[in-house]
Amino acid sequence: MKFSKISVGILVVLCRKELDSVGILHQMKKINGRDISSSAFITSVTQLLKTELISVRSDDSAVIGTPVKYYSITQAGHEILKSIKTGLLKRGKVG
Repeated sequence: MKFSKISVGILVVLCRKELDSVGILHQMKKINGRDISSSAFITSVTQLLKTELISVRSDDSAVIGTPVKYYSITQAGHEILKSIKTGLLKRGKVG
């Protein structure tokens, strides 16, 4: 299965800790120096949820507004990242 750079970036960011969508986008901008479009982000998150590489939970404790959704990487997501890194190492793309 192929994953976009955005999907891989989301997995990398979520390896560190559980985050909401704003936190993920902020960390990804720190890593690559660019903003990611909302549509590209939503597409990637949807794909990662469908393939069960990330999970989501809602925090209903917000006094006003909609519940905040927090995303975390699953064991399967960790395994995919490991295989991606191994593949890059074999091709000499990661040092």
